Amino acid sequence: MKKVLITFLFMLGLMIPGAYGRTVNSIIQDYNSSAGVNVTGNALDVNVTGSTANDDVIYLDDADWAATDHHILIGGLQGANTITTGDVGPVHVDADGDLIVTGGGGTDINVNINDRATSTGVAIATVVLDDSPTSATSTNTVDGDHASVMWFFELDETDSGNDTSGAITVDYSYDNSTWVTDMPFYRGSDGTIVVTLAVCAGVSKDENVVIWLPAGARAVPYVRTVITATGSAAGGDDQIEVTAYVATQK
Repeated sequence: MKKVLITFLFMLGLMIPGAYGRTVNSIIQDYNSSAGVNVTGNALDVNVTGSTANDDVIYLDDADWAATDHHILIGGLQGANTITTGDVGPVHVDADGDLIVTGGGGTDINVNINDRATSTGVAIATVVLDDSPTSATSTNTVDGDHASVMWFFELDETDSGNDTSGAITVDYSYDNSTWVTDMPFYRGSDGTIVVTLAVCAGVSKDENVVIWLPAGARAVPYVRTVITATGSAAGGDDQIEVTAYVATQK
């Protein structure tokens, strides 16, 4: 092995500008003193070091790694860079080292695996649907930058004559202003895709309901959910108390 290494280092000395004229012994001395190989030339800089001669940047699958270990980084540039067609260049990263990908519209998209984290919030604060209001709309619309969107409804119905019920729908919009109804969604009871989900159809029937959007809904810029009561009235005998939550994942 050492004979091969000596031959390799000798050839480097012949091929690399600036290294020509160095003795093989001096190169080997560098190798022995730093447990690695250090060759510096005008056209090529090589710096390979490690705790031993054979364990520098080669790792087996699932091998242990510590912050002090040596490793090779994929080059990334933070800032503007122009690359001529046919030439090579570094990938584009932001100040945190996240990879930036430019979409078809020219908009930069930061790619960060942490964006997959789930976020939750209140979609509809607790409200009673009776004579007024008869419906409730989620106040926080969800933009299309989310791969998964789910709503969870807590429904408490009071129905004196079995004539009060509710319906859940999902609206979508291209500008967060003009809304279109009847967007398909999954109902949590059996995973069937529907455009309207009937709820609280019975005498004082309380329900916990989960709905979520199909994967293709990511192309929709904005979505929101709406629940509408039918047969509700003032007085507390025919009403639906609603609280809804939203969970999203990018």
